[in-house]
Amino acid sequence: MSTRELWVDGLSSTAAVAEGAVANPSAAASGAYEAAARDTWRPAEAPPATGSEAYREIIRYATLAPSGLNSQPWSFRLRAKELLIHPDFTRRLPVADPDDEQLFIALGGAAENAHIMARTFGLNGELAYHPVGRGGMKLDLRSAARIAPSGLFHAIPRRQSVTGAYDERAPSSRELEVLERAGGGLGVDILLVTDRPRIEKLVEVMHGAYAIQTLDLAFLTERRKWLRFNEREALHRRDGVYVRRWGSRALPRWLGTPVCDILLGGPGGGDEYVRRVRSSGGFAVLAGAGRDPCDWVAVGRACERFLLQATALNMRAAVVTEPIATRAARIQLASCLGLQSRAPDALIRFGYGPASTRSLRRPLERVML
Repeated sequence: MSTRELWVDGLSSTAAVAEGAVANPSAAASGAYEAAARDTWRPAEAPPATGSEAYREIIRYATLAPSGLNSQPWSFRLRAKELLIHPDFTRRLPVADPDDEQLFIALGGAAENAHIMARTFGLNGELAYHPVGRGGMKLDLRSAARIAPSGLFHAIPRRQSVTGAYDERAPSSRELEVLERAGGGLGVDILLVTDRPRIEKLVEVMHGAYAIQTLDLAFLTERRKWLRFNEREALHRRDGVYVRRWGSRALPRWLGTPVCDILLGGPGGGDEYVRRVRSSGGFAVLAGAGRDPCDWVAVGRACERFLLQATALNMRAAVVTEPIATRAARIQLASCLGLQSRAPDALIRFGYGPASTRSLRRPLERVML
């Protein structure tokens, strides 16, 4: 057997071991990581003793919004009873998100969390688009006499992006009505897909988009940059995707890279991807009013409201990016759904299933300007 054949054989054996860990993710549990995750997602103690403590909690909750590959593309600046939420373009995903649409959607999610928490603490909480530079958001932190806080604030530290398999149960009609209303009022159209024939059409589109991405070397290189293959990496960086979320065991980076390429790419990875997305109880398709950053921020706010409402209903949910990442896939998705006037900007899968390992967030010192 040649050296190359020995390497491939050994790598395949290691991949098989990692795949075996998928059936028992708890085997890879780590006390240090779990402690950091609990601290990241701890519920706020309301009301904070001082205004400065309230502002820090608002920013901390803002960072709990989801983002592509957990890149956390935001920064925050406090200024005279205002919180400015800026895009951080050093954390963009130029291959998976060349137009920065998903970046601004993530920014909208962070802004929505900040809005919810500001009103919970008795502040005005009004949000406005802030077109300085390439755009951001401005949150009013002045005290307000009459505020009706959102009941979704309890869901913020409970929400998690569960990308694994669900149990295929469809939500009730009442739950669907509540979910559909959750993202309203922002000029964003929301279409719910829960019937199995249309879900199968969606799955076909998603599978095709996934297959194209996993054959793209530039995409694979970008994804590797944001994968955290072991606890040391995950705790040091506090961003990106820790592979334990997929059930894989911790590995050194030199080995983790080829193993994850094998597990996530190729026919086997595509089959697993189809199994997971097909198990969803339904999908939500969101379309904004236009193709500008302010429209994408609105989509992000609607996405976060939807995700939080799903959490409040004890459901699991996650944003699916593959069929949104390219123009061709987006056109195919719109055609599959019979959309005429608006192209989809975001796709969310939702349903019922087990929790997954939580992602970390960077400490406030790294995100505050």
